[in-house]
Amino acid sequence: MVDESQTFTVCHGYRHQFGYLQDFFEGLTRGQAIGAQCNVCHKHWFPPRALCGHCCSSTLVHKLLPVGTIEAVTWPSEPRERINAGVALVRFDGAANLAMVHLIPDTGGEPGDRVILSPAEGDCVHPAAHLRARLIPSPVEDAPWV
Repeated sequence: MVDESQTFTVCHGYRHQFGYLQDFFEGLTRGQAIGAQCNVCHKHWFPPRALCGHCCSSTLVHKLLPVGTIEAVTWPSEPRERINAGVALVRFDGAANLAMVHLIPDTGGEPGDRVILSPAEGDCVHPAAHLRARLIPSPVEDAPWV
């Protein structure tokens, strides 16, 4: 029997709404940290939550600084795979929770390092692709968010 199968790629265009996260995803494309603030305990959340993770009250959209500190980071064991593969848990300044972000290739990053949101350039398949960060060079006294 002869295998006459062929390989082909199917690409589907799709649209969906983001609901409560619309401001969050739009902010990412501009390098902004659009989170949430609890109406009762006033804790901040980034990424945002519809209900506070501390007291379960409702939240409102709240803008935070687009900078944070790496709490944990994972790099593949093979150095050649390090490009486009760094993933970190980052606590953005003022946020009670952590955000998982993609570290920009070749910037490195270790726990304790400071990072800033850095949206992807060009066309992205999904707005979540903009949840990326790069290391902040030291010193940062002249940075616009200081």
